[in-house]
Amino acid sequence: MEKKKEVLKVEEEKKKRAEKDKEMKEKEEREEKMVESVKSFQSWKEKKDHMIKRELRKKEQAEQRAKEDEEYEKKMKNKERESAFRGWQRRKEKEWKSNANNRKEENKTKKEKDYEEKEVAREKEEEAMNRYYEWMEQKEKQAKLEKKRAKQRRLMGEDEYKPAWSPASKTIPFGS
Repeated sequence: MEKKKEVLKVEEEKKKRAEKDKEMKEKEEREEKMVESVKSFQSWKEKKDHMIKRELRKKEQAEQRAKEDEEYEKKMKNKERESAFRGWQRRKEKEWKSNANNRKEENKTKKEKDYEEKEVAREKEEEAMNRYYEWMEQKEKQAKLEKKRAKQRRLMGEDEYKPAWSPASKTIPFGS
């Protein structure tokens, strides 16, 4: 009987060792899976970060290009305005010169009077130029604002036609 007990004990110990070995293997497998999942997550995160950085870089480049284009357009408009104004000013000066040549025969007081008129005209031209620039800037601002509002309306889905407002007394008859 003692041999049976010893055999049973040995078998029990073998079972326990087998169970412990099995548990250790399962634990190792779980740890390996955990390490593997962490590695795959890190890999995914790096790829995602790289993709986000690339998209951000593209967006910044697009914004920079748009800003440069806008600045270029603004410079070109200013050049056009200035050249138009200079051409107009040259024509005016030629006109004044021809008038001055025709009036050479007139006396000194007449020349002084012409000089004063030129100064007043130049002041008026400067004022007109300033008003013109202000008007053009206001017009550009208004156009940008309308463009922005239209974009906002499109984004908000307000593209539908809305009839003009009419007072309530016109839409709902009194006394009914």
